[in-house]
Amino acid sequence: FSGIIGGGLANIFGNYGLQLSTATNYGFLIKTAGAFNVLLAFLILREPISKFKGILLTVMLTGSYLLSTNGQLLMPRFGDIFILLAALGYAAASVLNRKVLKKDMNPNTVSFYRAGFGFLISFLAISLFTNVATQPQFLWGVVLYGFLQSIIFIFLNKTLQIASSSYVGMLSMSVPVIVAIIAIPAFHETQTLIQWLG
Repeated sequence: FSGIIGGGLANIFGNYGLQLSTATNYGFLIKTAGAFNVLLAFLILREPISKFKGILLTVMLTGSYLLSTNGQLLMPRFGDIFILLAALGYAAASVLNRKVLKKDMNPNTVSFYRAGFGFLISFLAISLFTNVATQPQFLWGVVLYGFLQSIIFIFLNKTLQIASSSYVGMLSMSVPVIVAIIAIPAFHETQTLIQWLG
């Protein structure tokens, strides 16, 4: 289920959302996976939601919003629904993985199944709805993406083995900060005061 929901459907929803919305909306809304993760971990794993966790989540979402949008108001788009479904899917997969990993299952095995079933769902969707499979120039990108995603799953699941799902979900909200740090020297991007505050 983790691979189908978080490895396949969430990626498909996220890509449709990105196509039907804006990169700015996507950049912020996908980070709501951290909030969904805390909620699902509470409902499924019985992880407590402390006052501190609530404050930290609020601060992180606000910071992510400021960094992603430069403080500008997001204009809702139809694709935002797909982005939120993708965020929910990523969070659900993380919680499901944590549930399995608590039973002493090997994180590499969990990663293999998540990547494998995610690939299966994605391949079926690509075969049914696009003609990308007949365009070999995209093959290297698909292989590279699959390899990198597999490495991410291994690190994620090794972390989920020793840390709570809600902690891992909130930790993933640091991605915009890491992207900004890399983008400044790599692409000569500049940050405004509001983004630095975020």
